[in-house]
Amino acid sequence: MPLTCSKTFGPIPIAHRQHRHPGRCRLVHGHGWTVRVTFGCERPDPNGFVVDFGGLRAFDDWLDENLDHGILLSREDEAGRAMVEAAPELFKVTWLGVASCEGLAAELMRVFGELLHASEGDRAWIERIDVWEDDANRVTLTRG
Repeated sequence: MPLTCSKTFGPIPIAHRQHRHPGRCRLVHGHGWTVRVTFGCERPDPNGFVVDFGGLRAFDDWLDENLDHGILLSREDEAGRAMVEAAPELFKVTWLGVASCEGLAAELMRVFGELLHASEGDRAWIERIDVWEDDANRVTLTRG
């Protein structure tokens, strides 16, 4: 039976917009996003850990370099692209398939999976990613 443990990051100030949304969400706005990563393994490391929380600095660094005080935009958002091209010094952009909790969760599953594999090999994996854009709204992406 797999063991799991979780690490929570945030809140992380990030702006985004839903360029296809018919309502207010089409406007650039921000949230204090929170990310919880759940790790799994069949056998703990020599210290008895699923993962060593102290060894997750690469996760913190990636979040800081790519998301903190940044903006999430869809790759298909032409107005968003024009905005960034007009004043690139004002933006730290993460381009996603969809600039939403769902899109960010998918990107984090990919990126964090690569970071974890670099340190743990196949011993441990990302079991799930939870992304909250605020206290009330969350998405969960599970392994599979």
